[in-house]
Amino acid sequence: MLDSENAGVYNELHGHFDAEAAAMKEYILNMPDRTFKNAYYVSPNGDDANDGRTPETAWKTLERVNALEDAEEFHQQAVLFERGGVWRGGIKARSCTTYSAYGEGEKPRFYGSIRDYADESLWTPDETRENVWKLSLADWMGKDDGVFINVRLEIKLGNHAGNILFIDDKGDVKMCGRRKNEDVLEADFDYYHDLETGMFYLYLTGGNPAKQYAEIEIVPKYAIFRCLEHHHHITIENLCMRYANFGVSCSNTAHNIAVRGCEIGWIGGCFTNNPRERLGNGIEFYGSTHSDIVEDNWIYQCFDAGYTNQGATPRNCPFRFEHYDILVQNNLIERCCYNLEIWIGRQDLMRDCIYRDNILRFAGYNFERHNRFGSSLICASHGCFMYSRKPMLNVVVMDNLMDYSYRHMFSVAYPNVNGKGPQIVNNQYAQKDAEEASIAFCWDIADREFVPSTHYRARSQEDMERSVALIDQKARAVFFDGVADHE
Repeated sequence: MLDSENAGVYNELHGHFDAEAAAMKEYILNMPDRTFKNAYYVSPNGDDANDGRTPETAWKTLERVNALEDAEEFHQQAVLFERGGVWRGGIKARSCTTYSAYGEGEKPRFYGSIRDYADESLWTPDETRENVWKLSLADWMGKDDGVFINVRLEIKLGNHAGNILFIDDKGDVKMCGRRKNEDVLEADFDYYHDLETGMFYLYLTGGNPAKQYAEIEIVPKYAIFRCLEHHHHITIENLCMRYANFGVSCSNTAHNIAVRGCEIGWIGGCFTNNPRERLGNGIEFYGSTHSDIVEDNWIYQCFDAGYTNQGATPRNCPFRFEHYDILVQNNLIERCCYNLEIWIGRQDLMRDCIYRDNILRFAGYNFERHNRFGSSLICASHGCFMYSRKPMLNVVVMDNLMDYSYRHMFSVAYPNVNGKGPQIVNNQYAQKDAEEASIAFCWDIADREFVPSTHYRARSQEDMERSVALIDQKARAVFFDGVADHE
């Protein structure tokens, strides 16, 4: 059920860089697999009793994969998943290990959702409320084996439903749920998850939800890939990750991490330990990290950031977080609250990082914009690129294509003022004419050239050129007038 408020979230959007985005997506989805000498194979038709050393003697489950030990830097191992296969759950990534694909067909898919809930026997009508359906998620209660849950998300609020997705027989997401309080379920797709009983409630007219949709997935508080503290030389490539609170989550001190050729989508919506704070990032590096590369990925529909470096050490802390030697390039990131985000503390340091040749599109045109219940609107800046509050040395944002956002193309603190921010150079900007849209929202800046909390709005081609010149060296700007939001 689409209306004028949510049509742009689910339908096709049109921007200035459509052709470039389509070509990048085609390349990412068809990246060839590499071969490895020291490999284990995993197939839906395998058997965990096998040795896993050939496609014919493949393992079957993620439990067997998670039983692997770390490899050594000079004797690295690979775990290869059969294309076309689907696995539910998550992986605790091992040092000196590559996780990739083999065979023919679509990338191997990893779902955080525990099962497909399009089963009529799972749903029962509520005894006291019309059009409200009940589903027991009691098997979720207390589920945390130390593998899936993000390291900074203790289970004080329990494992809970961050989102519910309704999918047609073509595999397209037609609608997401809207989280509500228990006593305010009044419109289709409103839902509430009672953490004490484990019961999930959904308002939906038209009968049993499983009769109306071919597939129903519920997002739990999981990360599909966890790179734990001090783990290193991990590569995740040519895989698809959906329906979890994080795609790839890297803990403090994890380093030498590569993520390439992956599809990551429909991520996030769960609470942190704070019942007024929700989150969910496609690829997250939390705390100190170095020597990472993120390239050639398609990331979309994330509650918060598509890609992010984040974490702030407390004041008077004896150490600080450092992010250095990071390369983020050639990614297509679209329909996230922030497509690309840097959010670390004033006392922390980022140096020698490059963000280049990415296509960043349609920030704010995602399910989060209609599903912010329980999370502060202050966080919803809907920016193609957001960064804040930190000293930087030799951090470059260059040659990216930014195709319009619901609000700010950039949300910035210290936009290269007195050397505090990144060097922003030679990016291309295309913004539409809309009430909320702007080139930059500049804040927390003492330099008088940038007034705190100032919008640099785009109302004409001249406005665009004048605005981008304030933050970008050698920028190129395109102004939209009357662009079609959806079909």
